[in-house]
Formats: sequence, C-alpha cells, structure tokens
Amino acid sequence: MFDGSGDTAARIAKAYARLPAVPIDVSLLQNITSVAAPSARVAVVPARFAWLDAGSWEAMAELWGTDARGNALRGDAIAIDSSGCIAYAGERMIVLVGATDLVVVDAGDAVLVCPRTAAQDVRSVQAELKRRRLDRFL
Repeated sequence: MFDGSGDTAARIAKAYARLPAVPIDVSLLQNITSVAAPSARVAVVPARFAWLDAGSWEAMAELWGTDARGNALRGDAIAIDSSGCIAYAGERMIVLVGATDLVVVDAGDAVLVCPRTAAQDVRSVQAELKRRRLDRFL
C-alpha cells in the first residue's frame, strides 16, 4: 500500500486513516477462524499482565489516573469545582467550571463535548460527518 515516497510516519498515518473502524475480533479473528484448518489457526495463550481496553474516552480515566474529584485531565486542562470529567486539551486550553461527568476533547479542528455516559456513542459522529459531507473533519 506504500509507494515508497514521503515521510514514513505520514504514510503510515495516511494508510491508518483509510482502515475501517472495526474491532479486531470482527475484522481479523472472525475471518481467521472461518478458514478451514490447517490454513489458519488461532491460539489463546494465558498471560499475566495488566490489560486495559482503551477503546473509548471513558477508559482514559483509568489509563491516565484521576485527581481527588475523579477528573482525568491531559494537556492544558483545568477543572474547577468539577467532578468525574475527562478532558484532553490538544491545541487549546480546556477549563471546566462546575462540570460533572463530561468528556471534552480538543481535536485541533473540532471539539467534542458529551456526557461520560455517551462516550461510546461518539462513533456515530463519523457517520453523521459523512452524511453531512464534512469529510474534512474525519
């Protein structure tokens, strides 16, 4: 898929952006297990290490850790009289005042704000952006 030109990181990012947003168990493992043996085999190996499925913003609280009020903050983010919030400040500062259980993400060209209970629903944003022909934000 690479043409051999340009910055490697940029080429990888471009290729990654074209991949479908499908969980690995659906995209890879289900396909492998449907192939007749001995062509494809899947093995499960027990392991003793911590694992966190960081597939949503909700998981960031556990990954990043939280302050005394349960806020998980990254970048230039400040929480005043706020609790249970997750904030990722990219290019801009994020200030939460009196907020409860919000996810706020500065993605550079867009800002996401949603209740933590809807953190899994952000996947619907991609479909809505496509429907509105706002591909520049994908």
